[in-house]
Amino acid sequence: MAKVYSRRFLSATGPTLIWAYQVPSGYRAVVRSILSTHDGSAGGAVWVALAGRFAWRTAYQAAVDNRAVDTYQVVYGGENIEAYVQSGGSTVIVSGFIFEDPTGPQGPGATADAALEVTPLPSSIVVG
Repeated sequence: MAKVYSRRFLSATGPTLIWAYQVPSGYRAVVRSILSTHDGSAGGAVWVALAGRFAWRTAYQAAVDNRAVDTYQVVYGGENIEAYVQSGGSTVIVSGFIFEDPTGPQGPGATADAALEVTPLPSSIVVG
C-alpha cells in the first residue's frame, strides 16, 4: 500500500514571478485546497496552474477579501504546481496529498484536441 502524506505545496506572497513545486518522480499529488487572501490597498490577482494548465484565477479589488476552492486535481511526478501573486497584499496557499505512485499517468487522458465521444442514455432527450 502506498504511503500518503498531507502536504502544503506552495505558500506564496507577492509580488513575484512564478512560485513552483515540482512533484517528485515516482509520486502523485492531489491538490485539495487553494486558499487566497488579499489585504492590499490596491487591486491584485492570483492564479494557480497545475501541470501547465490554468486551474484557478481570482482578481481582487482594493479591499480585504478571502477566497477558497476545494478540488481533487491530480498532478503526476515531474509536473509542476505553480502560483503567481500579482500584488504585495495577496497570498496564496496550495495544499493537498502526495503519495508514492511509480506507474505515473494511466492512459492518454482527455484534452480539448481529443474529446471523448459520449453516447446519450436511452432516456436522454436530444434537442437539435
